[in-house]
Amino acid sequence: MKSAEQMRQQAHIQVVSKNLYSQDTRRTPLAHGVLDHRMGCVLSPLLYTLYTFDCRPSHPTNVIIKFADDTTVVGLIKNNTEAAYRDEVDNLVEWCSLNNLSLNSSKTKEVILDFRKKKETDPPPLYIKGDLVERVSHFKFLGTYICQDLTWTTNITSLVKKAQQRLYFLRTLRRANLPQALLLSFYRCSIESILTHDMLVWYSSCSALDKKTLDRVVKSAQDIIRTTLPSLPDLYRNRCLRRAKGIIQDSSHPAHSLFEVLPSGRRYRTIKSHTSSEPPVLWFQGTSEKDRPCLTCGKNLADCLGHYGYLDLELPCFHVGYFKAIIGILQMICKTCSRIMLTKEEKLQFLDYLKKPNLAYLQKRGLKKKISDKCRKRTICLSCSAYNGESLKRLSTLLKQVTVYGEKVRPAEDHSREIQDDKEDGGSFVSEFIQSFNTAIEHNKIIEPLLSRAQENLNPLVVLSLFRRIPAEDIPLLLMNPEAGKPSDLILTRLLVPPLCIRPSVVSDLKSGTNEDDLTMKLTEIIFLNDVIKKHRVTGAKTQMIMEDWDFLQLQCALYINSELSGIPLNMAPKKWTRGFVQRLKGKQGRFRGNLSGKRVDFSGRTVISPDPNLRIDEVAVPVHVAKILTYPEKVNKANLELMRKLVRNGPDVHPGANFIQNRSTQMKRFLKYGNREKIAQELRFGDVVERHLIDGDIVLFNRQPSLHKLSIMAHIARVKPHRTFRFNECVCTPYNADFDGDEMNLHLPQTEEAKAEALVLMGTKANLVTPRNGEPLIAAIQDFLTGRFRGNLSGKRVDFSGRTVISPDPNLRIDEVAVPVHVAKILTYPEKVNKANLELMRKLVRNGPDVHPGANFIQNRSTQMKRFLKYGNREKIAQELRFGDVVERHLIDGDIVLFNRQPSLHKLSIMAHIARVKPHRTFRFNECVCTPYNADFDGDEMNLHLPQTEEAKAEALVLMGTKANLVTPRNGEPLIAAIQDFLTGAYLLTFKDTFFDRSKVCQIVASILVGKDQKVRITLPRPAIIKPMALWTGKQIFSLILKPGNDCPVKANLRTKGKQYCGKGEDLCHNDSFVVIHNSELMCGSLDKGTLGSGSKNNIFYILLRDYGQLEAANAMSRLARLAPVFLSNRGFSIGIGDVTPGQGLLKAKQDLLDDGYTKCDEYIEALHTGKLQQQPGCTAEETLEALILRELSVIRDRAGSACLRELDKSNSPLTMALCGSKGSFINISQMIACVGQQAISGSRVPDGFENRSLPHFEKHSKLPAAKGFVANSFYSGLTPTEFFFHTMAGREGLVDTAVKTAETGYMQRRLVKSLEDLCSQYDLTVRSSTGDIIQFIYGGDGLDPADMEGKDEPLEFKRVLDNIRAVYSCHSEPALSQNELVLTADSIMKREDFLCCRDSFLEEIRKFIKSTSERIKKTRDKYGSTTMEPPSQKFCTSSIA
Repeated sequence: MKSAEQMRQQAHIQVVSKNLYSQDTRRTPLAHGVLDHRMGCVLSPLLYTLYTFDCRPSHPTNVIIKFADDTTVVGLIKNNTEAAYRDEVDNLVEWCSLNNLSLNSSKTKEVILDFRKKKETDPPPLYIKGDLVERVSHFKFLGTYICQDLTWTTNITSLVKKAQQRLYFLRTLRRANLPQALLLSFYRCSIESILTHDMLVWYSSCSALDKKTLDRVVKSAQDIIRTTLPSLPDLYRNRCLRRAKGIIQDSSHPAHSLFEVLPSGRRYRTIKSHTSSEPPVLWFQGTSEKDRPCLTCGKNLADCLGHYGYLDLELPCFHVGYFKAIIGILQMICKTCSRIMLTKEEKLQFLDYLKKPNLAYLQKRGLKKKISDKCRKRTICLSCSAYNGESLKRLSTLLKQVTVYGEKVRPAEDHSREIQDDKEDGGSFVSEFIQSFNTAIEHNKIIEPLLSRAQENLNPLVVLSLFRRIPAEDIPLLLMNPEAGKPSDLILTRLLVPPLCIRPSVVSDLKSGTNEDDLTMKLTEIIFLNDVIKKHRVTGAKTQMIMEDWDFLQLQCALYINSELSGIPLNMAPKKWTRGFVQRLKGKQGRFRGNLSGKRVDFSGRTVISPDPNLRIDEVAVPVHVAKILTYPEKVNKANLELMRKLVRNGPDVHPGANFIQNRSTQMKRFLKYGNREKIAQELRFGDVVERHLIDGDIVLFNRQPSLHKLSIMAHIARVKPHRTFRFNECVCTPYNADFDGDEMNLHLPQTEEAKAEALVLMGTKANLVTPRNGEPLIAAIQDFLTGRFRGNLSGKRVDFSGRTVISPDPNLRIDEVAVPVHVAKILTYPEKVNKANLELMRKLVRNGPDVHPGANFIQNRSTQMKRFLKYGNREKIAQELRFGDVVERHLIDGDIVLFNRQPSLHKLSIMAHIARVKPHRTFRFNECVCTPYNADFDGDEMNLHLPQTEEAKAEALVLMGTKANLVTPRNGEPLIAAIQDFLTGAYLLTFKDTFFDRSKVCQIVASILVGKDQKVRITLPRPAIIKPMALWTGKQIFSLILKPGNDCPVKANLRTKGKQYCGKGEDLCHNDSFVVIHNSELMCGSLDKGTLGSGSKNNIFYILLRDYGQLEAANAMSRLARLAPVFLSNRGFSIGIGDVTPGQGLLKAKQDLLDDGYTKCDEYIEALHTGKLQQQPGCTAEETLEALILRELSVIRDRAGSACLRELDKSNSPLTMALCGSKGSFINISQMIACVGQQAISGSRVPDGFENRSLPHFEKHSKLPAAKGFVANSFYSGLTPTEFFFHTMAGREGLVDTAVKTAETGYMQRRLVKSLEDLCSQYDLTVRSSTGDIIQFIYGGDGLDPADMEGKDEPLEFKRVLDNIRAVYSCHSEPALSQNELVLTADSIMKREDFLCCRDSFLEEIRKFIKSTSERIKKTRDKYGSTTMEPPSQKFCTSSIA
């Protein structure tokens, strides 16, 4: 039994009949036992919700059922009379034809259920429009097989087969050891649901054998699950009782006497059927079929433009587009008398202003705002003295207007008296309004606390009544024109129905019928709701039902106009998205931009573009394939007659040719692909139009989208070329913003001579060489054409004579050296001129050739300038013929100056000059001390090496870019190239107080210095620190040899500074041995760490050497340390193992105590929050205060655990050693490894809650406990729990994302800053100027100081350090000491010399202050010890040293 689809769809109707025979005519079909169940299939509770009011049979013995797109006709045949049944089928066929539904008899089936005891002949066959309807023995209806022999075996066999297939999966799940509860759920969902499908219809009538078959399936499932399952008879009995109870209680059931069709939106419904003989109304609105004309104008589908209709609504609705305007009007008028809430004087004032001609839109808008503000401030109507609340919009899509009664009044200064009266009247009105609920409160006490929110709904009917009563003289004050429209027009009472051409029906090829437009479907629902409201009003239905219908009607009318409304309740939301009027008009695909302003035009082509420098800038190459499609209508005249004949003869397939010819008299077009083209060419006459191919010289418009300015489309001269792309000169890329990476462009061919002339003159490329924005040239040379020195070389990234490979460390290299692989050295060449000094060396290199290092690759003769490759030929002869002036391109050799660079180059120290050392293997190697400026590590980083090609470049690179010349950063003058990691660890362990060596060990360690340039250095061992019982040297003495290897070394470095572990008092008596004193290059006390050897501090021994003895001595000392420290560590041994991070029992107990105390405090904070006793922090809520307190408490736990680690760990612990000396890691890292990882922070706070008010499903909802909010109590040694690990990965992911985001942001920020400052230069007059000579600063930095040369912190010179150094180097024991006055006078006299004339007054003043403070200290010392003639040795000065 098959189907009829919805109204106005062109799908076929499949009508199926059931012939029910009864032998006893006194019995109704429902009285027969078997028939009862058959009819139960038709009228079962499953189908009653689908029974719609348009399926009413013409005869009482027939029943029509519609389910989705299936229509079933059931007819009862008594006394062999089937006229009623056949008449019902005929009526349905006629109804289909009247409602634009075509029939397909081949899909219509008929089945006969014969209940007669004595079988007679079958009735005659059924015909529909002359087609025979197939009669079948059984069919499937709503998932149930119905057989004509009145048995259910076929149906049950099908169900059992499906159930047995699922038993296989149940067994599989059982083998997988799934819990019994899951197996039971699987059985109920997939097996029991199949066995009980429609069982109310068939179970009581099936045979005993069928019931046994069903029971076997249940028993098999029971054995698999191993539990008792409900039997099918029990299920059938329970369902029957439940269904009967539901029918009794459900007034909407067909069996219930109070049945009503409710517009709940959950049931299937169609438009009410048209059973009259008149044609449908929609046929008068146009036509959507080729063979049916419009009934209004009689035109066919191509000519009929359509005719609009209208639909009167039973109840008015708000227009979704005017809803904001309705709100504004309601806020300006009285809700009782509909007059505007203004005084007479204000009305006259505003009306006079409105009478001014040519008021601008903004002026009218401002005036309306003024009127609205005045009206909203007034709550008492001046006409009827009624109270008015503020009109607000309810937050829903039903567009209900709400008037809230309250005292939401904002008084104005000049109406205080009036507003006070308003408040008094408003208060009395509100009290009266509240008193009206007294009766309701007596019967329902729940209403009383809700009275403060009492409000009055203004539905569309009330608003329409208010708007209609607005006086005509008040309408202009609403900024509306009464002649164009009135406020009542803003409410929908009549709906516009567009013609069929706007909402066409599309015939479906996949299935019979049509696909209706969204507007048609929405109109269907509106018509249905309209009819339902009308019916309910006529029958006197409940007000609640009518309001529900009205809400649905309001929603459908809103969706009809704008289908993208937000806030629709879920029970009212449409199941399918549709396109309303707004969606059809707006956007890129809308009517305006998509069609009326559309880009789809004729005589245009589009394809990929490619460059062709052989074309002129005003030309474009058009593929032949495109040229044969684009045509130009050219009139035949005396000048072009022969050309036109030639083109006609070529036809459309040969270029140049023609596609069509149009006769001047008949105006008929003729396609030239067929016919006698020779004859047509001979018959050409003046005035005929030949649509010829595009040819060379035609004017075409060339465009690339998006068209952002007028030069995005310009006129070019066409050149027909082979291949498949548009080609043009690269110089024209800039105005089009085009590149050749797959871009496509559009080409348009003007169709008239006038258009061609205008395009060439106004839009030609030669007429648009400059941009209209500022007159600068826009069409100019680009990229490959720009091979100049600036963009081609100076700003280029691809350069010759460079190499790139992986880097690796080599502490045996000096800091200014780099090891270059032999393979690279044989490729990078340097052009060296032959002269008297290098003649023999050059001959040797030429003999070696390009394959032996050191060798040469090419030789260039000085006279012929010809290069010769040395791989081939007689190299011995070539070497002998070398002459002065010849150029030998030799290999890179030891001592060459190379530029070394790591990208990204973020500062100037990212590229520095090194001295090359050719070494084996395949990586670039350099000293680890130089890693910091390059930001390099050895985990696979690659670096670039460049070989300068001239002596001048080499000299400049070495002086300006050499590593020794860039030991300090230009940012603040702190050392950047210094000891790192292993060098720091080795120096720290070497300088321990308990580190001693015998003579053999000392010589072995010190011998590591003797490498490279230091190979011939004479080392003088100091006297041993311990002589008896054996000679022992300290590590401090060995470190002193790094600064001053022998007595012939002039370096006398002096330094007094605090170390990282300085105890805070006693200086050199620090019990941690962390106060460093170096006196005349001898380390007297203190263990050296990152503060004295590493980068980032000016209290650094290498920085002292740089300032006092120059860059060479600083680099030499650093290189010696880089060689000595690894040798010492290799002999001593230094590694990290699991034992270093194993906590002791004391540490574990201390950690547990800390956790218990911290958790207790957190619990107290949480309890205080719940009881309301938590004191809030300023500017924070209670929740924020709690989070801040807990986060602070948990952070303290980790810090205290770290302190406990430091107390418990032995000083020989490797991680502790690295943290103390600053080579790697920190105390927090140690704490996390051994004691506690600590609180994991996300965006600076604890882990937030997820979707279910908790961070992870392992914790309770709204839990504030530390463990539930990201606190990790375990250490990396003990291992993290799954939840702790998840929290830890969350924090790690945030760090990675921040790093990635900040890298991009800071990189772009730096690039913009560098590009804006790259042309600034310090001039000889000390000013800072740009490249155009503009003064940026009158003196560099405002003080003229170079940060790289400032010795002290925030000061150019650290006088105290200079004084201490002078005392140590020049003791001057034989000279008399100066008194306080003598020191001051001597210093003043020296500063008056010519040497100090170049110094600033501020600098001289600082010197005077320092001399004065020093002299005062001398006086205090002498007064204290009573010395008047001789000062202590520590206070002695010499005038020569000060000078």
